[in-house]
Amino acid sequence: MNKENKTKKPKNIEYVLYAEFDALTGPTIRFQYPKECGTNESNLEEWMIPDGMHDRNDDSTTFFLNREGEVTIFENIDDDENSDQFNKDKNNENNNQNKNDHISEVESDEGWKILGDSANCIIFQDEKIKIYSAEKCGDFSNPAQDSFVYDISFHEELNPTPLGELFSCIYDKNLNTIGFKFFDGKEDDEKLFKELLTKFIETQGIMKTQQEIENERLEQLKQEKKLEEEKKLKQEHEKKRKPFLYCTNVCKSKKDPTARRGTRINSMAICSRLQFSPVFKSALVLAVEKTLDFPDDARKIAIELFNAVNAVDLTECPLWTEQQKLLKRILNVSHNEFVTNLEFQSEKIPIHIPLTLLEDEVGEVSLINVLKKFQHNSMHILNGLLTNKKIIFIGHKMKAGDVCGYVLASILMVCPPLRGLIRRIYPYADLKTIDEFIDIPGYVIGVTNQLFASKQAWWDILCDINTGTITINPNLVEEFENSEHQAYDKQFIEKCLTSLENSSEQYIRGSFQEYTTHIVKMALEEEEFNDATSRLSEMKANFKRIQQWRETEMHKTYLSDQEIRKELLIIKSIDVQRLIRRLIIRRDLDGNELFNIYESFIKNITTEEECMEFLSYFPEAKGGLYPLAVNLFHSSEVVRLGTVALLKRLDGIKTGSGLITGLNMFLLLAYERNVRQLTTKLEKFMETIQTKQK
Repeated sequence: MNKENKTKKPKNIEYVLYAEFDALTGPTIRFQYPKECGTNESNLEEWMIPDGMHDRNDDSTTFFLNREGEVTIFENIDDDENSDQFNKDKNNENNNQNKNDHISEVESDEGWKILGDSANCIIFQDEKIKIYSAEKCGDFSNPAQDSFVYDISFHEELNPTPLGELFSCIYDKNLNTIGFKFFDGKEDDEKLFKELLTKFIETQGIMKTQQEIENERLEQLKQEKKLEEEKKLKQEHEKKRKPFLYCTNVCKSKKDPTARRGTRINSMAICSRLQFSPVFKSALVLAVEKTLDFPDDARKIAIELFNAVNAVDLTECPLWTEQQKLLKRILNVSHNEFVTNLEFQSEKIPIHIPLTLLEDEVGEVSLINVLKKFQHNSMHILNGLLTNKKIIFIGHKMKAGDVCGYVLASILMVCPPLRGLIRRIYPYADLKTIDEFIDIPGYVIGVTNQLFASKQAWWDILCDINTGTITINPNLVEEFENSEHQAYDKQFIEKCLTSLENSSEQYIRGSFQEYTTHIVKMALEEEEFNDATSRLSEMKANFKRIQQWRETEMHKTYLSDQEIRKELLIIKSIDVQRLIRRLIIRRDLDGNELFNIYESFIKNITTEEECMEFLSYFPEAKGGLYPLAVNLFHSSEVVRLGTVALLKRLDGIKTGSGLITGLNMFLLLAYERNVRQLTTKLEKFMETIQTKQK
C-alpha cells in the first residue's frame, strides 16, 4: 500500500472516551473509540469523573492530551488508522518474505540438501552459503546457475543456534531466520554441518587482521550509536507530531435502584484537534443522558456521536491567520462565527463556531469573574503566570466545571501576547493524577479537594475560589508583597475594577493584553516612554519581574514567535507597532515628529493586505482608531493634515472603508471639518506622496 497517496478528510474529533463509576473499582474507562488515545487510563478516569459526583446531577471537565504535540486546525493528513493499516500491511509483507526465506528441512547427501516444496542443496562457496534446487543442481562442485534459490553472506554472528533436537538455525545479515532440520536422528549430519559452518566462518574471518576486526567492531558500535540516536529523534518527532488535543467531558448521574449505591454515574468525552470543539457539547450532553437510560447501548451511542460530529461539514469554515483573527476582533464584524448544524439522536443542533479564537482560549470563560472574585489580589495571578509560579485554584465542594472555568480564564491575563500556557494547565486535577503535573515548572491546576491547600510544597500561589482569597507560599511572601512593581500593578488593577460593571469581556481582556505587552516590551527594551524620567522609574519598578520572565520558557517561545512574525509581516520597511506605541504613549512629541509618523504610515499602507495588518494593532475594545483620530484636534495644522490624510487613505481601502463613519460623533465632525478646511493642501500632499512612491 502506498501511504503517501492515501489521504482522508481530517476528523472533527479524534476519539470518544466513555467512563462509568464502578462501586467496586471507582471511576473506570469502559472503552475508547475508535481506538485507545494513548494516555494513561487511570488519569483519564479521574479527569472524566470528578470528586463529589454522588452529590450532584451533572458536572463537566476540560483536559488536554499530547501536550508536546503541535496545535493544528485543519490539515490534509493521513489518518492514524491508515497509518496503522499501512504498518500492518508492511508487517504482513515482511512476514510473508520471512516465510519465503525460512528454509525448514535439511539432510546430508554429497552436499547439503534442504527438503521443502522441492529438494535443495547447500554449498559453502566463496564468502557465501549458497542454496540451490537439488532437482536442477547437477554437479555440486559446479551447480547450474538457473537452480540458484538463496544465499547467505558471511558475517560474524552466523554461528548456529540450537532450537531443538536436531534442529538449528542461523541468521542472515537481514536477520531472516534459516532453520535446518536433521531427520532420522542423524546426529552425524548435524555435527558435520556445524563443523563445515565453523570452518566456513573461520576461513572467511582469517583473512582479516586483528586491527581490521577491531575497526569493524568500532564501526559497528558507531552505527549502533547512530541508530539509537536516530531512534530517539524519531520517538521525539513522533511525540511532537501527535496533535495537541482539546478534550471536553460531560458527566451525569441518575438514581437507579438496580445500581450499587442506588446511583448510576456515566461520563463521555470528545477529544479533538479543534480548539472550538466545546461547541459540540450539546450533542455530548444528549449522548451521556442516553447512556444513563440505555447503559447496554453505550458503545453504540458513542459511535453514533463520533460519526455525527465528524459528519459536520467544515470545509466552508474560514481559516484565518493570527493577524486576521485580531483584525476581525477589532472590526467587531458580525461574521466572526461560522454557523452550521449537527444531526444527532434525531435532533438538528445549531453549531456556532467562533473563528477568532487564539491558541490559549478555550470555551466560554470569563476573566471578569476572576477579577470580581479576587479583586486587587488578581495581580498575584498575573505575576505568577509571568514568573512561572505553581498556581492552584481550589473550589471545595464546587463543581469541577466551575473550577475549570477559573483556570482557563486566568491565563487570558497574559495570553495574548504570550502563548503556550495551555500546555501547562490542568483545569481539573485530583490526588490520583498528581504525578501527571507535579514535575512541570509553573503548572496551573484546578482542584476541589481541600487537601491541596495543606500541601504548601505543591503551590506558590493558592487561589481559594470559595472565599475569594489568595495565599502566597511563605517562602515567596517577601517577593510578592514587597515587590517594587506592586504600586505599579495597583494603579492598573484599580482602573480595571472600577470599569468592570460597564466593560465588556473583550475590553477587560484587551486591557490585560496591553498591560502584559507593556511588560514584555520593557523586557525586550522595545518600549516607548513619555520621557527619560518615566523610563527610568518604570524600568526600575519592573526590573525583578522582567528578570524572572526572561528565565522562563515563555520568554524563549516569545522570541521564537517574534522572529517568525517578523518574517510574516507584510509591512517590513517600518516598525509599525513601535510607531503606533510611540504615537499612543509619548506626550513630548512635537508637531513635526507626529507628522512624520503619519507620513510613514501613509507611505507604507497602500494595499488591502497592508491595511489589514495595520488595523490589527487597533483593538476595538481599546478605542479602535481613536489614538489615530484624536490628533484631528491637534493645534498644529500639519499634524491635522497628516491625520486626515491617513484616515482618508484607510477609508479608501476596502478593509478600512466604513471605519470613519464608525468614529464617535466628535471625531467624525472634526474629520469632516478638517477635510473641508484642508482640501487643497490635502490634495497637494497626497500628490507628493504618490510621486515619491513612484
